[in-house]
Amino acid sequence: MRTDYKNENQMSLIQCIQTWYQDSIKWIDIVPFLAITISIIALFISVNFSNKNIHLSIQHALMKIVSDKSRDCNRVWNNEPETEKNDNSPHFLLVTELIITTEIVNKSFDLFSKNYRAIRDYEEYYYYIFWKQLTPDIRGWVKRTCNEKGNLENKGNDIYINQINTLSGTFKQYFE
Repeated sequence: MRTDYKNENQMSLIQCIQTWYQDSIKWIDIVPFLAITISIIALFISVNFSNKNIHLSIQHALMKIVSDKSRDCNRVWNNEPETEKNDNSPHFLLVTELIITTEIVNKSFDLFSKNYRAIRDYEEYYYYIFWKQLTPDIRGWVKRTCNEKGNLENKGNDIYINQINTLSGTFKQYFE
């Protein structure tokens, strides 16, 4: 008789659970909301990851531009004729290449800042990296030339003087 009593209690417990399950929210109602929530979370994670990848791609592209242009400037310096390899030479080709480089880097920052506004915060670092990738001979010549701007004004070449002033404004903070 005792066993019958236990079975009656177990049956009533099972019946209580079934009744509660039927009266409560069913899994079939919860699953779609759970799936939507998981999808939204996955979407936010994906967007965040994509933004980080875009930012890294922009930084990588700028680094490549800076490295390539510094290599070009070093190549121009090394390929100058022997008669031009002195401190009194105006090094027109080098100055032109440096000016072109600063314009390309500035336009690159303008373009990339449309997708990543904070890239402008790193602009001085890229110019510093460019400056350090130039050979010491170029850095020394630019520093001396920019510091002796008064002597250049007597030569009368306004375009060249403007280019030297542009270089001085861009790189003066990196002179050691």
